[in-house]
Amino acid sequence: MRVAATRPASSAPVALLAALALLFLVGSASLAIGAMASHVLGGKSENPAAANSLETDGLARFAVDEHNKPISGGHEPGWRDVPVHDPVVKDAASHAVKSIQQRSNSLLPYELVEIVRAKAEVVEDFAKFDILMKLKRGTKEEKMKAEVHKNLEGAFVLNQMQPEHDESSSQ
Repeated sequence: MRVAATRPASSAPVALLAALALLFLVGSASLAIGAMASHVLGGKSENPAAANSLETDGLARFAVDEHNKPISGGHEPGWRDVPVHDPVVKDAASHAVKSIQQRSNSLLPYELVEIVRAKAEVVEDFAKFDILMKLKRGTKEEKMKAEVHKNLEGAFVLNQMQPEHDESSSQ
């Protein structure tokens, strides 16, 4: 005669699966703890696969150079020739003539005859205009060079002025 097993047949695989799951979790936890012990959060770690090649370095330099280029319509440093008929140049020249007149002790007023040449430079929070003007005072004509600044609010300030002598007579 045969004796029947006292345990149901389905409990053995469940116990085996539970033991394997426990073993898997314990193994995963110990691996994670070991990994955390060797790395500091936010610490420096070397990754040889991320080493830059010459191609990557060249591409990075190109990207930085492109980023640093002025945007079209932007301002590059240094003096630039600007059209003498530009309204801002005309306003700067007009302000220069008024300021020169206020500083003058002449009874004859200065009149703007012509803007001979104009240059502009943008500096942080203002624009500088270097303007060569032909002025008339009575019957006498003379050339005057002026540097006029325009601030962000749009106000002009005469920074400096000096008579300009013809280059042909100074040689």
